[in-house]
Amino acid sequence: MLELSYFIPFITPSINKFKWLGPKPNKSLWKLFCLKNRSHLFMDGEFKHLNYLDLLYFGGTNFIFKEGQLYFRRNVLQHVMQNNKEDQELLKEGMLGFIPHEVFKLKVETSIGTIIESKIIHAKTTKGPHLVKIIKAIRDIEAIARIQNISISELHLIHTHPSLEIGIKKGNSWTFFRNGLSNADLDLGKILHERLKYSLHLKAITPNGINYNYKFKNKTDLKEL
Repeated sequence: MLELSYFIPFITPSINKFKWLGPKPNKSLWKLFCLKNRSHLFMDGEFKHLNYLDLLYFGGTNFIFKEGQLYFRRNVLQHVMQNNKEDQELLKEGMLGFIPHEVFKLKVETSIGTIIESKIIHAKTTKGPHLVKIIKAIRDIEAIARIQNISISELHLIHTHPSLEIGIKKGNSWTFFRNGLSNADLDLGKILHERLKYSLHLKAITPNGINYNYKFKNKTDLKEL
């Protein structure tokens, strides 16, 4: 059941109302962050828009630096990487309109080393009705691979998380709002992985310049989609 506060008109507090350590975030993303985290907007302290180097420096106990790579622990160990040009382009697609929204695309690696990509789809990957869109996109790519008489070795499900990663500093302590692969993302991955004949790589891209990754490995007892 929704709390009563969600039915009360909400006015986003000005981003300039808060003290920022470093650059301020995008105003549209700030509005979305405020809608999701209303109760924390009254916290005293200094706000920081976190980037990859910030996570390395003071990301907290949920972040692990191992063999030169950064990982985030939330149910599984998620590989944290910096966004590339392709990631930035996908983020831009989700910034069209007044409120940022999720978009996703599929990319597969084939047995001969080629790449097949789906079109960009504007939908939340974790919403039930949109699972149909994902499955249809997978089937379309599999059909292309069959026509070309090649097999798929790995599927990449790449989607955006248009939410901010914010740290709030009060004295010597920090409160963090992180944006890795969610429980719903991982549940979706399990559903798809049970039905795929190849490995599955989940990727969530954030506007903080970082992305979170988790790979489901190959299985032999698999079902058809």
